[in-house]
Amino acid sequence: MDKLIQEAVTGKHLHYQQPFFRVSEKDTEESLRRRIKQFNEHGYYSIVLEYNRTDGSISKTTKFDDDWWERLGYISEACKELGMTFWMQDAAPFPTGSANGSFEEEEHRSKSKKFIVEKHLDIHGPIHEACIPIDKLASSIRGNLKEILQNRSDIPDKLLYVTAVRKSVDAAGYDSESRIDLTSRVKDGVLRFDFGPGIWRVFAILETYGGGRKHFMNLLDEESVRVQIDSVHAPHYERLKEQLGVTWMGFFYDEPEIGNLGGYVFDNLPGRSHNAMSVPLPWNKDMPQLLEQRFGPDFPTLLPSLWCDFEGTSPFVRHAYMDTITRLIAKNYNGQVFQWCEERGIAYIGHVIEDENAHSRLGSGPGHFFRVEEGQHIAGIDVVGGQIWPGMDFEGMSWYGALEGDGEFYHYGLAKLGSSAGHLDPKKQGRSLCEFIGLYGTLAGTRIRKFVIDHLLVNGINNFIPAEDGIDLDPVFSRKLNAYTDRMCHVLRDGEHVAPVAVLYHAEAEWSGEFQYFHKPGKALATNQIDYDVVPTDVFARREEFGTRLQGGRLLIHKESYQALIIPYSQRIPKEVASFIQEAESAGFPVYFVDRHPEGFCETANEAMPAQVYSCKAVPLDSLAATLREDGIYEISVSNPQPYLRYLHYRRDDVDLILFHNEEPVKEIETVVTIPTTKPVRVYDVMENRIYAPKAAEAGGNTQIPLKLGQYEAILFMVGENIETITAPDMDDAKELSGRWEVSFESLDSSPAPEIWISDELDDIGSSDRYPDFYGKATYRTTFTSDSKLPKYLSLGKVSECAEVYVNDQYLGAAVAEPYRFSLGDSVQEGTNRLEIVVTNNRTRSKDAGKGNHPLLGSLSAVTYNWLEPCGLLGPVKLMM
Repeated sequence: MDKLIQEAVTGKHLHYQQPFFRVSEKDTEESLRRRIKQFNEHGYYSIVLEYNRTDGSISKTTKFDDDWWERLGYISEACKELGMTFWMQDAAPFPTGSANGSFEEEEHRSKSKKFIVEKHLDIHGPIHEACIPIDKLASSIRGNLKEILQNRSDIPDKLLYVTAVRKSVDAAGYDSESRIDLTSRVKDGVLRFDFGPGIWRVFAILETYGGGRKHFMNLLDEESVRVQIDSVHAPHYERLKEQLGVTWMGFFYDEPEIGNLGGYVFDNLPGRSHNAMSVPLPWNKDMPQLLEQRFGPDFPTLLPSLWCDFEGTSPFVRHAYMDTITRLIAKNYNGQVFQWCEERGIAYIGHVIEDENAHSRLGSGPGHFFRVEEGQHIAGIDVVGGQIWPGMDFEGMSWYGALEGDGEFYHYGLAKLGSSAGHLDPKKQGRSLCEFIGLYGTLAGTRIRKFVIDHLLVNGINNFIPAEDGIDLDPVFSRKLNAYTDRMCHVLRDGEHVAPVAVLYHAEAEWSGEFQYFHKPGKALATNQIDYDVVPTDVFARREEFGTRLQGGRLLIHKESYQALIIPYSQRIPKEVASFIQEAESAGFPVYFVDRHPEGFCETANEAMPAQVYSCKAVPLDSLAATLREDGIYEISVSNPQPYLRYLHYRRDDVDLILFHNEEPVKEIETVVTIPTTKPVRVYDVMENRIYAPKAAEAGGNTQIPLKLGQYEAILFMVGENIETITAPDMDDAKELSGRWEVSFESLDSSPAPEIWISDELDDIGSSDRYPDFYGKATYRTTFTSDSKLPKYLSLGKVSECAEVYVNDQYLGAAVAEPYRFSLGDSVQEGTNRLEIVVTNNRTRSKDAGKGNHPLLGSLSAVTYNWLEPCGLLGPVKLMM
C-alpha cells in the first residue's frame, strides 16, 4: 500500500493544522499551560502564536515586550512537554510590517512607507512667462480634510518633478506628444514658462510619507524591510534558536499591504481614484533609475499618466509602473525575509490580502499575488467572514467587507491562487495553506467547517491555519474533524496535481487595459469538471527557474503537465505570452482565448502582434467547457450535468487519488462518474479511517462509478493495485426505520431545556413552533427489530449538526458531517434492539452566543448575514445490510 496512505490509516501522528493561539498580558504560566493542553486535547499538535493586549472585551495585537519574552518561554516549554510545535506571527501589532513600533522612532521614520502624489493646476494658453508658485501648489490640501490630517506625516513632502501636458481638443484627455519636463525651470519655489495655445495642466509630483498606513514597512524598499527583520525576526531567533526545529518551526506573516490608502481598499490601481481624488502611489529610492531604464531620461513627463489618461501612453506606463513595483516587492520584501530565514533554517509562511480581487492591486493588496508569494516555503491564502459558503458562488454575495462581494472569486479563484503557487514553485514542494474560518462566528460548527475544509482540499490546499480554533466544540467532535483534516492533508501531498488546463493570471492585463478575471473561465471549467491551475506570466519569462517547456504536445511547468492554455479576455498581453504562443503553434499545443483576441502588447503600442496569436481559437466564455470537451481536453465525465460537483486528481507513484466534493447548497448529488483507468478503485473513508471497494464497472478502457453524495459530502477514491479493503455498505439494500421517537433535551446554555417530546415524525426542532432558541443535546430514542440477517450499517440521513449513536447501550462513535453513517459491528441482536441518537446542534441558536464579545466582532461575524439551518435529527434513518 502507498506509504502515506498506510501512515494515515495506521494512525501516525499527523499535524497539518496550526490554529491561532492568542496570548494576552493576563496569561500566566498556569493559564498558558492549561490552554495549550486544551488545544492538544482537541486534536491540535501545532499552533500559531499571536500576542494581544486586551482592551475591555476586544483584543488587539501589540508590540513584543518583556512580558512577551517571559510568556514565550512558558509556551515553548509546554509545547515541548506535549510534543507540540509553534509558529510565531510576525505582526507586532497587526498587520505584518509595523516592525514592533520601530517606524515610529526618529531613527527609522524615514524608512517607512513612501509614496508619490500629484497636485495640479490648469492654465489656458497662450501665456508669456507664466508665473506659477509651485511651492504653494505643492503644499495645498485637497480632498477629505479629516483624512488628510490624520494621515499627514511630520516628515515634509519633497518636490521631485514638475511637468506639463496639453489637454486634447475636447479637454477630455491629454495629448501625450505635448509633454514637457519643467523641473529645471522651478527657481525658489516658482515656475516661469511660456505656455503655447490650448489648455495646459501643470503637475507637481511630490514624494510624501503621508497617506496610507503610517509607520509601517515599505514593501518596495530593502532598508525598510531590514528594519522589520532586525526588530521582529532577529530578536525571536536569538531567543528561540535552540528550539528551532524542536518546538519552534518559524514565522507566519499576516496581511502585509502596499498600503497607499488607509483602511481596507480592494479596488485601487494607477488610473483609479479614491473618493473622487487622485491617490498616493508607492515609491522608493530605486524607482527613478528603474523607470529611466524603461522609458529614458524624460520618464518624469510620463508620471502624470499614472493618474490621468494620456492618449496612447497611460496603459503602457501603468503596466511598467506596476511591473516595476511588484518586482521590487518580490525582491526586497519576501525575497529578503525568505533569504534571511533560509540562511538560519527557519520556515517562513503566511498570506496577503486577496479579498475582492485585491491580489493584483494596490491599496490593501500586494500588487501581484504570485510575485509576493515567491519568498515563502508554503503558498498561502486567507478565507474570512463567510466568503466561502454553500451556494454563495455568485457576483453580489454579501460579507462584512463588501455589500456586493465577488462570490465567484471566492469559490472559483481564491483557493486556486494558493494551490497553483504551491504546484508551480519548486521551493514550495506542492504545499499551500489557508488561514480560514476567521469571523465565521458560531456558524463555524462542524458541518460548515468541514464544508470549507473540503472546498479548500478539492481545490488543492493541503495545510490549514484555523483563525477560530473550535475549542468551544465538544472535544469528541473537534478531535474527529481535526483527525479527518490531518489525514486528508497527509495523503494529498508529495505527489503531482493532475489538471488538464492552465489559465493565465490576469494581473498584467488588468494593469494595462480591459481584462477578464481568471476565475471567470475558472468557473466555466470547474462547473463542468475540468480542473485547472492559474499560471502567471513569469513562468514563461523565467522558464529555467520554473521548469517551463513544451514536450509531447503538453505544457510542463515544474511537475505540472497541461493539455491546453486558456487566456481570459485581455485587451493586451505580455510579450512573453505572445512568444510562448508562437512556440506553442509549432509544437501543436493548443491555446484558447476567451471571447476574443488581444489588440496588442502590455508593454508597447509600437510592435505588431505575431500572426500565431490570431491563429488560436477565440471561444465565447459560455462555450469554453464544451469546446474543450469536443477537443478532448478533459479527464473526468459525469452522466448528467453537475455544476456543483468538484474534483481533484492527485498522483503519487503508483496511486491516483481522486477527491469529489458536493458543493450543492441544498441537495444531494447522484450521477455516474467516468474516470480514465482500468485499475482497481477503492474508497478511502477518511473520516472513519477505513478502505472499501465501491461498485464500479469497466467501460471502454475507463471505469464508471455510481456516485451518490449527500449535502456537502466528500469522497476520496484511490486507484491502484494491492490496496486492502473491507466490505462496503450496500446503499441499495436499506430499510427505513419507522415508529415512535421519544426526544429528550439537555440545554448547553443558560436557557431551560424543553420538555420530553414524543413524535412519529422527524423534523426541525428549531422551527418557530418548536424550540427556535434551543442549543444543546437532543436525544432520540426508539426501538427496531431485526431478523437473523443483521444489518451492518446505520445511516441517519440529515443531521444538524453532530451525532453520537448507541445501540443496546453500546457506543458506536460520533459523526460531525455528512455522511452520518455508523458501522453497527456486533451491537445488533436478533429481535428487539434499543437505538439512542444524541444530536448536538449549532451554538448560533443559543441566546448566550456571542455574550462577552465586543459588539464590533459580533457585527463582522458571518452570523449576521447568513441563515440558520434546520436542527436536530431530520432523517430518514435507515439500516443497511
